[in-house]
Amino acid sequence: MSFPNTTSIDAVLFDLDGTLLDTAPDIMHAINQVLKTENITPASIDQVRPQVSHGAFRLIENILGPDVDVQHKEHLRSCFLQAYQQNLVQDTQLYSGVSELLALLDTCSIPWGIVTNKSERFTLPLLEPFNLIPKNGCIVCGDTTPYLKPNPAPLLAAVKILGIAPEKIIYVGDAQKDMLAAKRAKITGVLAQYGYLDEQTDVDNWLHEFSIAHPDDLFQHIQKQSGYSCQSN
Repeated sequence: MSFPNTTSIDAVLFDLDGTLLDTAPDIMHAINQVLKTENITPASIDQVRPQVSHGAFRLIENILGPDVDVQHKEHLRSCFLQAYQQNLVQDTQLYSGVSELLALLDTCSIPWGIVTNKSERFTLPLLEPFNLIPKNGCIVCGDTTPYLKPNPAPLLAAVKILGIAPEKIIYVGDAQKDMLAAKRAKITGVLAQYGYLDEQTDVDNWLHEFSIAHPDDLFQHIQKQSGYSCQSN
């Protein structure tokens, strides 16, 4: 399902992991530090990548298995978060096309922002090295509101900051919870198919309106919407 040319966009909100940044390699390094203490074979990037959107607790459970008791799992989660915080930008990279897309949005004076379930202590140190600080948008982290996606509260907080009607905003994300939160907030959900989707994942039942295979798809749509008058110069 491609992005239709008839869709008008006044603002764009993005998920972070799997949408703007490929953080999976550094998350893999951190999880493998935990696995090393458990004398467990290190996880591969192919094992970790599809699990990133589920959060640290589920990530550990999915790799170690459900038989680990809750107290020990919480201890391992704490160790993972500590290891990850110490190496946030070792191998993390921007997805191809993201820099150009964000530059175009800035040139076109289209506000954009980030709405992520990642806590502020991890999110903010990630943004500056990759020039991901919105000039006229917003940053909503996992602890900005009392709720996480798929609850719509984080997106509604972003809507309030932007001061733009939800129906004129799109939210780009790579997880089912992103699309569900967008639907509940009455925002157009756009699925980033280049993100952390397992090949076996059936996205047909996800509540997204449109999908993009690459950030260039959205880049080209913004250009056409603006009559090519706001291309970067």
